[in-house]
Amino acid sequence: MSKKIDVSIIIPMYNVEDYVERCVESIKSQKFTNYEAIFIDDGSTDLTNKTFSELLLDTRFKLYTKKNEGSGPARNYGLNISQGEYVYFMDPDDQINENLLSENIPLIKNKNADILIFGYQQFDLNNNKITNFIPTEFKYAINSADFQKSLNDIYLETSIHAVWNKIYKKEFLQKNDFLFSNLSTAQDAKFNWEIFRKVKRAIINNNSYYMYYLNREGSARTKYSSNTFFNEIEVLKTMEDTVNNWRCEEKFNFIVNSYKINIIRNEFKSIKRSDIVGYSHILKNGVYKDVLNIKYSELSTLKDKIKLFLIKSNLISYV
Repeated sequence: MSKKIDVSIIIPMYNVEDYVERCVESIKSQKFTNYEAIFIDDGSTDLTNKTFSELLLDTRFKLYTKKNEGSGPARNYGLNISQGEYVYFMDPDDQINENLLSENIPLIKNKNADILIFGYQQFDLNNNKITNFIPTEFKYAINSADFQKSLNDIYLETSIHAVWNKIYKKEFLQKNDFLFSNLSTAQDAKFNWEIFRKVKRAIINNNSYYMYYLNREGSARTKYSSNTFFNEIEVLKTMEDTVNNWRCEEKFNFIVNSYKINIIRNEFKSIKRSDIVGYSHILKNGVYKDVLNIKYSELSTLKDKIKLFLIKSNLISYV
């Protein structure tokens, strides 16, 4: 009888031939060994598949190829075939600390938590600067109210929207039919806000285990498509639905307001300064009108207050 797998690492890949080896090596370096690594080639047009296949890997590493549909459907594919008790979603152009699994899988198992959230480091490829995003303290939330109290700190201290700094209990995902959407961007954030609504037990680990590479050329994270604005509005709706479901809107005002400001700011930044017509869809949107009504006292960071001032002052070039 084969040993039950503790955790499935799920990695969607698309045109990452230059980075996949770094990702694989960081998984191979794990001190914890009872895992499977599921790589889904989402219709790559470069040598990603060939590069992966030439790496000397053991049977824990599995490669599946499918037509290109985006990272959301690719992750769903991996989740559906995964055999681990827990699932961890990683990006193929990043890397993980050797202690990620050895220090977090026993923790989430012992506490029987639905989700575990940890810190990360961001490496900016434009200036080689490393920034830490790490929770200030270790926390164990024993019920949904406890978890909700932690969200504000999570938002300020680490990534609330990414999936790569979280480990999920697979049974919890399956019981609630949680899957990624088909959104071309921001599907991570939508997925997490749907999950947050149901979380009862959670762990916040105040250590860093992930290296996130910012500004990689060709990365989906550095591209701002025409759909991004509307995808982020879909996330906002999910976020507001979750907060309304908790019946404590005021407690999470600054998270929702911050997200609204960044939606508008990112869309302004994506449009050429000379394209006045291009701004019309923003100015007519309800989110823009909401932003104009936000009070500075309803924001928690100086950065958000500056962004709000620039938007309200119509200083679009500086947003």
